[in-house]
Amino acid sequence: MTGTVVTPDNMLDVPNSLQKDVIRGLLIANRKICKDLSDAEFAQEIDSLCGKIQAARNINPNKYREAQKFVIQLRKEIREKTIKSNP
Repeated sequence: MTGTVVTPDNMLDVPNSLQKDVIRGLLIANRKICKDLSDAEFAQEIDSLCGKIQAARNINPNKYREAQKFVIQLRKEIREKTIKSNP
């Protein structure tokens, strides 16, 4: 399987680069960094983060469970806000 790390005990693990991308995405989602993003850019970052979390969970289903719940809820709120502002 490509895009994974094989540990010394022959288990698959999430690559550090993907973990770093997820953490950066969570910081953006919590508005800790990149605070000046437009609503469209923020929504795009959240969509990207959802994909990265899913990719990590495909490798290790126990990774980022709570983060995934948080991001899915945030994504839902963004979509509802978009629908209300564009009737």
